[in-house]
Amino acid sequence: KLVTPAVPILKQAVLVLDIINAKIDSAIKSLEALGIKLDGTVLTNIQNALSALTVVRAAIVKVLDFVGENFGIQSQSNEAFAQADLNAEIEKLKSLI
Repeated sequence: KLVTPAVPILKQAVLVLDIINAKIDSAIKSLEALGIKLDGTVLTNIQNALSALTVVRAAIVKVLDFVGENFGIQSQSNEAFAQADLNAEIEKLKSLI
């Protein structure tokens, strides 16, 4: 019962994390399409950031599962998330908080 008011916030946080992940992935693919290959420290740092996002997302989904909210699998593709307006979604998250 104590977590129930936070459910919309947690769901929006997962959406924001999915969009961030997709935008980073899209940027990497765009660079590769231009012939720019990321490697070394830059790639390692990006991979570490993506891993951290994945861990945080998984933790939030576990909390949602624990309170009986079945968040499920992403309903949108990475391409759809990459096209989403990140700023608008962050503003929605801020308004929920």
